[in-house]
Amino acid sequence: AALDALQREEAEKQLVRAQLMALQAQIEPHFLFNSLANLDGLIATDPRAARQLLQRLIGFLRMSLSHTR
Repeated sequence: AALDALQREEAEKQLVRAQLMALQAQIEPHFLFNSLANLDGLIATDPRAARQLLQRLIGFLRMSLSHTR
């Protein structure tokens, strides 16, 4: 009985992780496209801010990818 409860709990945790990953996969493309659109606008108006945004975006994506592996 205790083993069944542990197995059920582990299965529920895996389900929650899978659901979270599915949500992240849906949100990330929208976030990326918005960030790139903002970057496009900044390149013409404020190149220094555009570079900072790009560096932060690279760092964020690098961190996001390392957490999914």
